[in-house]
Amino acid sequence: MGRFDMFGIGIRGFGGMTREVIMPATLLLAVLCVWTPVTSSQVGGAGTSESPPVPLDMLVILDRSGSMAAVNWTGAISGLNSFFYDPDSSGTVVGLNSFGVDGAPDQCVPSLYDPPQVALGELPGHATTLLNALFGQIPGGGTPTHPALQGTLTFAVAHQSGNPGHVVIVVLVTDGDPSECDTSIAAIAGLASSAFNSNGIRTYVVGLPGANQSSLDQIAAQGATFPAYILADASLLGEAMSLIRVDAIGSLIFQDSFESGDTSAWSIVVP
Repeated sequence: MGRFDMFGIGIRGFGGMTREVIMPATLLLAVLCVWTPVTSSQVGGAGTSESPPVPLDMLVILDRSGSMAAVNWTGAISGLNSFFYDPDSSGTVVGLNSFGVDGAPDQCVPSLYDPPQVALGELPGHATTLLNALFGQIPGGGTPTHPALQGTLTFAVAHQSGNPGHVVIVVLVTDGDPSECDTSIAAIAGLASSAFNSNGIRTYVVGLPGANQSSLDQIAAQGATFPAYILADASLLGEAMSLIRVDAIGSLIFQDSFESGDTSAWSIVVP
């Protein structure tokens, strides 16, 4: 494919958050021209064009280390509140983990995050449970990213196997590099790679103010979602989550269409 057959679209421009998506010119034209729901039949399901949208199950890992205190913590909760109650999020299934676990003798144990601390539930009904869990927490301590991601991904892989008609993703939200347990970024990125290679689980990464973009990009790349979403303000987390929701479904459609040669799916944008 030649250089001029590809286009880049900046799909984020608010608050200093940017992300460029590269796609073929023919796909770009289809995306711009048509706006229709994604259905189970369009990702290989047994339904028809009248089928319900593909279910999206989202496992969120939220950093609550000491560096998240004050602005980042309140901003992140505000952003999640907006996402949870956004009408476009209705029907999305969300579960939640946070670093680490109050009173836990060893935060380096992945099983502390498997199953998730707040079980999966459908929005908007599940929003109150998710938010109440966050309101009861106070940021503090270090950042055990490795065990939190490992436990969450282990759950996600098993959940995907049990729900083959769903799109299951993990969203890591953090404002800093790991400081507890295995702090190797390569090792953490390897967890994302293993989950994607074993069962197609994609790991999205959102960096709040103070985050190391290079580290987060490395994790996102191995989780098949490069680059990381970098926010200038934690309150923008809601917008980032909405874009992730769109990308999670849209990327699946585009990937399937390229692999199968079925270009009819290229007219699909968002659920």
